[in-house]
Amino acid sequence: MNDTDLRTALQELGDVPPPPDLAGSALARARRDRRRTLIGLVAGVAVLAALAVTVPALVLGQPAPPQTAVATAPSAVVTGYAAWNPATGAIEYWTYDRSSGRYITTPWRTAVPSPDGRQVLVTEWNAQKHDRIGLVAADRVLERTAVRWISDGRPHPGRVPPGIGPGVWSPDSSRVLLTAYTTNAGAGANRPVWHVDVVDARTLAAREVVLRTPAGRIKSTFGTVQVVFGPRGNGFAALSTGVMSLFDEQGRPAGQLPAEEVHDQPFSPDGSLLAASFVVDAGSRVLGVPGGAEVGRVDGKVVGWLDDRHCMVLAGGTARAVELGSGSVLAERQLVPAGRSLVGAWTVPLDGAVPPGAVVL
Repeated sequence: MNDTDLRTALQELGDVPPPPDLAGSALARARRDRRRTLIGLVAGVAVLAALAVTVPALVLGQPAPPQTAVATAPSAVVTGYAAWNPATGAIEYWTYDRSSGRYITTPWRTAVPSPDGRQVLVTEWNAQKHDRIGLVAADRVLERTAVRWISDGRPHPGRVPPGIGPGVWSPDSSRVLLTAYTTNAGAGANRPVWHVDVVDARTLAAREVVLRTPAGRIKSTFGTVQVVFGPRGNGFAALSTGVMSLFDEQGRPAGQLPAEEVHDQPFSPDGSLLAASFVVDAGSRVLGVPGGAEVGRVDGKVVGWLDDRHCMVLAGGTARAVELGSGSVLAERQLVPAGRSLVGAWTVPLDGAVPPGAVVL
């Protein structure tokens, strides 16, 4: 029986199809698998190529992932500073000179730049050791003939103590405040009365304001008193014996805050905060206005504000920009050599290019 006869017999017995040709099926299956593999490889290469083109485009088109913001203080140019020189035993006042692009020492007893940097408030003693005070353009601070004198330096009859002190700028540079003298409201009344002169920085016209403290609020009738402009330059604030008394423009009492020492610009620009130093803390407290509640502390003595959230602190020979709340030192600049200590520094906001040779805080 040959193969054909065997197939026919099996077909007739079981009515089943004959077995396939195994070798041929294996070859066909191998060819099929090879084609599928090639097709898969081609398709995979095409997908990878498409991803190589489209994925970068999608990533570039997406917004950058959020990054942690780095705290920065508003940039400000140091227009002047005051430093204690132990060799001479005196405080030296330095101002920035635009013509030379450097800081120069002044011949004045005090020299305080205005908040806008345009003028300098200068004082000197005459032969009788009484102050006279005047205004001079910042670029002519060395020229005595350029000074517009507000006071002739002669003592005023009945004023205690004689002289008028160094004076204080208003925040907008439009006025100068001179502490003239102190009197008493009555024997045993414990009510000191402070007489101050408010001078227009343009015309030098002056008006006297009498600041009357509430009865029994101030224990000392005489002695050291410091008067500055009030919050946002409105009204006045007089500091004596650990209490800062607030007054309106007419000299009427408007509240009180605790303080032992303040700079000539102690209030934040928006008027909501007061930076006051306290001897026991060897630092500064930041108080809310008008309530006086403590809202923060700063290491060192605050001598000015860069904005409502950043203040300027002196440490040895350096000036620091400090962030309220965190207390972080965001910038620090050396102003005087080692061995000298800063006692004051004044700035103006940086507007445009940095002036040649100027220190930016």
